[in-house]
Amino acid sequence: MSGQVNLKVSVLAVIIYSMNFLLTPTSSAAIKKENLIDIPENFKMDYSIFCNYTEFSAAFLGPGYSQYFFSKNIYEVKGSRINKFSRNDLFPHCPYYVDAMVYSETTKKAYIFKGHEVFIYLYQNMKFHFLKRKIFGRGFPNIPEAAFTYKGNIYILKDKFLYLWSEERNTLVTDHVFPISALWKNIPSEIDAVFESRNSNYIYFWKWNMRHMVYYQVDNSQGGVIKSGSFKSFFGFCSV
Repeated sequence: MSGQVNLKVSVLAVIIYSMNFLLTPTSSAAIKKENLIDIPENFKMDYSIFCNYTEFSAAFLGPGYSQYFFSKNIYEVKGSRINKFSRNDLFPHCPYYVDAMVYSETTKKAYIFKGHEVFIYLYQNMKFHFLKRKIFGRGFPNIPEAAFTYKGNIYILKDKFLYLWSEERNTLVTDHVFPISALWKNIPSEIDAVFESRNSNYIYFWKWNMRHMVYYQVDNSQGGVIKSGSFKSFFGFCSV
């Protein structure tokens, strides 16, 4: 049993203080107070790798507002634990490198974008089931920067322009393209991932490269950035 656990899941007794959907870090003291589990050393290794990683290719907000981060493996931040999965265990037929990902809570579908391709999954019975792969021609933004839900709709971000995605037709709505500045001001270029808060009050933009990872918290009512910080500061358990 322990061998299976070590292979599939990294269980961590940590607390992420929730501001809308687990997005404001908890103090180290509070986390240590709740740390009632004797964490094996090999579990701590995965925790350290996640907090110091700088090469995530995509990220998205999944079922139950869990956060998924893609690298060689997939890390799921879910409440008080981090789970690590191989790509094909979580997403069968998933390409090795992905450009953007998004999950729709309304339709229970996940979309993985790579170049001019999209891989479509249905979340059912606690698993992502592969539905189909679709290839697009000219007119589709090559190498999307990010994909996310906003007020019930899915948008794809590329070169500071937003493209509306139709879940009914699994394609772009060609007459619905507009600059991101129409909704939010002073958003950095080359954004890599976007999360919307549970109550839609905030949008979180992620930007990373080989040296650092940064998030930008945007107030939807104000339409501008109100806070930014490092990847580590976003997750309270990374400062333990």
